[in-house]
Amino acid sequence: MSTPRSNGDRTLLDRRDLDLVDAELPRVIDGVRRSRLLARDAVSTTWEGFSLELGSRHWLRCLRPRWRDDAALHRRLSAEGVAGLAPTPTWHGDGDWPHLRWVRPGVPLSELTPVEDEVPQATRVRVLARGLDALDRLHRAGAVVGEPLEHVIAFGSDGPRVLWRDPFEAEGTPEGDMRSLAAAVLALAPHAEDPVSAMVRGWVDHPPLAARDGQALLRQAMAASLLRRRHALALLARNAQRRSRVGRLARAVRALESALPPPTLRCCVRAEHFAGLTVVHATPDRVLAGVVDEPRAELDRVLWTPEAGLDPVLNRQILRAWNRRAGGAEPRRAESQAVLGVDDAATQVLMRWLSAMARLRSARMLLAVDGAGVRQGG
Repeated sequence: MSTPRSNGDRTLLDRRDLDLVDAELPRVIDGVRRSRLLARDAVSTTWEGFSLELGSRHWLRCLRPRWRDDAALHRRLSAEGVAGLAPTPTWHGDGDWPHLRWVRPGVPLSELTPVEDEVPQATRVRVLARGLDALDRLHRAGAVVGEPLEHVIAFGSDGPRVLWRDPFEAEGTPEGDMRSLAAAVLALAPHAEDPVSAMVRGWVDHPPLAARDGQALLRQAMAASLLRRRHALALLARNAQRRSRVGRLARAVRALESALPPPTLRCCVRAEHFAGLTVVHATPDRVLAGVVDEPRAELDRVLWTPEAGLDPVLNRQILRAWNRRAGGAEPRRAESQAVLGVDDAATQVLMRWLSAMARLRSARMLLAVDGAGVRQGG
């Protein structure tokens, strides 16, 4: 009865087996130089190669030395491939060594993994979408890729390609393929926090049961990512509008600096047909307003002071009265203006100053006057 082998014994045997295969296979097979070993099984080994004549990269699946002349294995390897899933391989049975060859399209996932920089989200989404498409077609054909997935799926301008799979029933499950694809995509940006990265991070532990389910989840994740992007753009647009508005207000302040503090004058804004006069009296340290019976009467309401700022309710009433002055008793207002010694041009300057102050207040900008001149604050 044979004794079980330890892990160390199996490792030594695998190492010896690989050394024997590498020593007995030619380094250059029909013009293609072997390089990296991709996979091996009981009957074959798969290598990456480089065409010395064409300068292109290939995949070579070579029979092991003991099966080199086995006609049945020749027939099985020559019939390799699932229609529509892989580039069409060519069988080379009469050259330097019996092998199946693919011209390698695209770039495998293993070569997309960055050394320092993370791959952008758009590239990761494209890789995941094409990988799911390839796996969906493969699984619907009743086949699986098995390990390692990153060596067998490549992406070119013509879409996803399954470069090779084991024709002798590769071990694995559709869930295992999905888990491997998620791990490979996650490795492209391991620290990203976008919805797609969060999704594939969850797939590493709990993959979807089928690639079609994964495609539906990817669409949902992309919708969430698009919604977040739109929200960010809306915030940027709103901030840009606010900055533009503040800029306009700042320009208005600079235009009014020659009139600050407010122009000193007493004016009649509007005269009613049967009652009083709306009068404003502006001095450098305060602006008063009120409705009185005669132009020079005392005013009882404070419209603006440097310390308290602007009374917005009273200011709206004054500006509305000025804008609607034509609907009142215009001859009486003109007579009051003459008594006060001002004209409408001077009154218009004061009204523009009050309007600018209202705009500043609505933008939460305070305007104050002190001994050093005009200053702005928030």
